[in-house]
Amino acid sequence: MFRLNQRAYNILKSEVERLAAETKGSEKAQLALLLQQLKQMRFQRENPASANELTQIFSIYPNIATEIIKKAAKANQKRPLYLTTIPITVSLVTTLTAIICLVNLHYSIDIKLQQRWLNNLNIEPRQLDNPQ
Repeated sequence: MFRLNQRAYNILKSEVERLAAETKGSEKAQLALLLQQLKQMRFQRENPASANELTQIFSIYPNIATEIIKKAAKANQKRPLYLTTIPITVSLVTTLTAIICLVNLHYSIDIKLQQRWLNNLNIEPRQLDNPQ
């Protein structure tokens, strides 16, 4: 897992770029350094960065809204296991059900044809089971 996923990076990058457009001078250099640090975090293999860690990183530039940091931290968290396994399980069950239905379709057609054939010969099915 990376420290910063693509979605969280895009949220923070857009905010940094918005602030860079509004500011001038040395503050732009600070924002460029901040953006470089975010790029490095995208490729670090560790646990995802929490809201506190992101707040510490952005403490050098206090104009960034805490709501944006919280939104990025929420986007940066791992998906719960049940959100990953439920769609896979549903698709597997659906596929297996379809396969079973297709296999049984052949047998149900055979039974219907056999019943038609027996009706045409005027033989009851019981007579075939116990010939006398």
